Amino acid sequence: MEKSRVGERIKQSSNTDGPSALALTRIDGGIQTNVIPDRCRLEVDIRTVPPQEHAALTREVESCLSEAARENNGFRFEVRTLLDRPSIRTSEVDQLIRLALELKGEQEPRVHGVFYYTDGSVLNSDSHIPTLIYGPGNEALAHQPDEWVDIETYLRSITFYRELAIRYLCVEPDSPAGL
Repeated sequence: MEKSRVGERIKQSSNTDGPSALALTRIDGGIQTNVIPDRCRLEVDIRTVPPQEHAALTREVESCLSEAARENNGFRFEVRTLLDRPSIRTSEVDQLIRLALELKGEQEPRVHGVFYYTDGSVLNSDSHIPTLIYGPGNEALAHQPDEWVDIETYLRSITFYRELAIRYLCVEPDSPAGL
């Protein structure tokens, strides 16, 4: 099986959406240490970016596994999609994004995509609602077993979101509808 063929199809990047990602997140097989397993189960997490299409990528994976099955007697496989969510995108000229950049004091927009999962893809699968993914913490630690957030950074993010909501919703902070 040509591992690089699938890997090259998965590893793409775009300037605004960031890189796609592939991670082998679970391996399971066997019944105990001294018995050769009769099966192995792998779970792979693939995060795509446009213009990648999930269905086409799945067909590519199945094609490579079919090739491996032809070359290896007894090799069987099943590909199941456990979760299929689209990438989401908000234009950097959207009012929400411009206000967020202004609050951060960014002179040059540094808008980019992230390769990790966000509930934004569930709540806004068609990218019709302006969506900002911003929060405290180190992106490199996102969705890791040792993920943590510094308290000061967390408190700054609360202030940021409060001010963003006030400006975006045009609400006076001291009004009855204020935040």
